[in-house]
Amino acid sequence: MAGIISYGVYLPNYQMSGDVLQKAWGRPAGKGTKVVSNHDEDSLTMAVAASLVCLKDLGVGIIDGLYFSSTTAPYAEKMNASVIATALDLNRDAFTMDIGSSLRSGSNGLKVAFDTISSGSKTNIVTVASDSRMAEPGSYLEPFLGDGAVAFLIGKGNPIADIIDYHSVYDGLPDVWRKQDDQFLRHDDVRYSRTEHYGRNMMNAIEGLFEDGNYCAEDFSKAVIFSPDGRSHFTVAKNLGFQQEQVQDTLMLRTGLIGSAHGLMMLATALDEAKPDDLILFANYGDGADAFAIRATKFIEDNEEGSLPEVEKERRSIGSYTKYLTFRNLVGNFELETPFTSIPLLRREEDLNIRLHGKKCNECGKVMTLALKVCPHCRSAKEFMDIRLSKRGKIVTYSQEHYYPTPEPPVTMAVIDLDGGGRILAQMTDTDASEVKVDMLVDLTFRRLHTGGGFVNYSWKCKAARGGGSK
Repeated sequence: MAGIISYGVYLPNYQMSGDVLQKAWGRPAGKGTKVVSNHDEDSLTMAVAASLVCLKDLGVGIIDGLYFSSTTAPYAEKMNASVIATALDLNRDAFTMDIGSSLRSGSNGLKVAFDTISSGSKTNIVTVASDSRMAEPGSYLEPFLGDGAVAFLIGKGNPIADIIDYHSVYDGLPDVWRKQDDQFLRHDDVRYSRTEHYGRNMMNAIEGLFEDGNYCAEDFSKAVIFSPDGRSHFTVAKNLGFQQEQVQDTLMLRTGLIGSAHGLMMLATALDEAKPDDLILFANYGDGADAFAIRATKFIEDNEEGSLPEVEKERRSIGSYTKYLTFRNLVGNFELETPFTSIPLLRREEDLNIRLHGKKCNECGKVMTLALKVCPHCRSAKEFMDIRLSKRGKIVTYSQEHYYPTPEPPVTMAVIDLDGGGRILAQMTDTDASEVKVDMLVDLTFRRLHTGGGFVNYSWKCKAARGGGSK
């Protein structure tokens, strides 16, 4: 049976409390904290980060499919999943697909991946959901929308949880929506939406699941019920017979509502705490609702706990509303435009800048990142071996530029010696410039570099390694 092999959560480095919004607008903005993506992040780069966490030490060679779910994909016409697959360096014959337009696209991707694996068409599929939705400044929605990504690996080999039942309903009327020419989300009357949209659809989907599998509330160890406001799920749970201790925390006060990724993030948190044979209800909402019955297997004991607490350890707070607006490119213009780009140039530099490949000399074994015909170390002209470069290294030297167009000057450019060999020049991000030093450990992170030619140019940047320190 197809099931969940592993999962990974990614939350950006920044957070903003409701106090900042209250100070900006002079009215209450909630007690929680929402996660905010950096100015060089989008739903695609966060999907890469979550997928890398999900794959961990499994390697990318086993992956033969990748599904990307988002309501905020950078490209409206161009497959975003193919860019993610390239950054992950998947095999060229991996099947890629975008799933979008609804908050339910995250659970849609989970179901489609499960069906594909169950049919025998593919062996291991990464399904990743990521969102960075924007609310109009000062609007009701602004305090509640967070950013982040969650990835699940679906396959047949020793799953930590099996998907055993599923039921879905759809709804064609709008609740929260954004037309193609809209920059910000729109919403209906909140009170009406909670009952006629959210409440009705979630009840229909879960009751349908109960009927299909002959379940009742007492059968489940945990009820993971998506909530658009952090409260309405309790009404659904109570009406279905769940006790309060069975209901999973919505995480809203810790992260904000992370769009299509939020339900999957709640599921990941429930799996962190699950024990063998625990039965989990997972219900997701958006233009209808999806309901799953998921049972933890004996392999859940090998699961590394703490997917969400781990990424919350090192978080920087945004204390200025103006800074938040610059991150969203709503004040000023820090989106670097450059004419010095082209599709042929991207193709020529794809192996290093996107796939992160280098060359290894067959004679002396040195690893290089320059396209050379003669090894500069041993002067051999023999063929070079193509290898994947490490995503961790240490700073050899660096410089800082105060006049580069960015919401966070100065920009640090660092020369990095990668673990296992190879040296690259990379821009730093998510790191206080005053903390940068020689021999500092850094991790590579996939980010937006600039725009030009009408398309987004992505590349690998670097940031202080988790835990900091020097090598």
